Amino acid sequence: MAPKFEQQAEPFRGGIRIAATSVMWALGTGMLAICIPLVKVTQSGPLLPVAVVTAITISTVAVWFSPGGRSRNSSALAESVEVLEQRLNSLEGVSSADELTENQVQQLEPGSVEEPEKG
Repeated sequence: MAPKFEQQAEPFRGGIRIAATSVMWALGTGMLAICIPLVKVTQSGPLLPVAVVTAITISTVAVWFSPGGRSRNSSALAESVEVLEQRLNSLEGVSSADELTENQVQQLEPGSVEEPEKG
């Protein structure tokens, strides 16, 4: 049976990136809609709209080239879970072997061995 985190993996890995990009460009479009009339009033030239488009472009590049986060770490997480399960199984084996050895030692101690009755 596959672990829960593998069953819940999203089918398209770019989902969060697309959502972030769409929010950034929606806000950027709003900023452009505000700054274009301001450019005409302030006579500042195309500096403000170019700055907005540059900032949104840099943000988009940063989102799309950033590490994948959960989707890339899920395989590493699965491997570490497997390693921990193996270590736990070996620890249980060692623990049961120690208990068995301890019981054998108690049986071999002079006071704990029962003498057979002579009759």
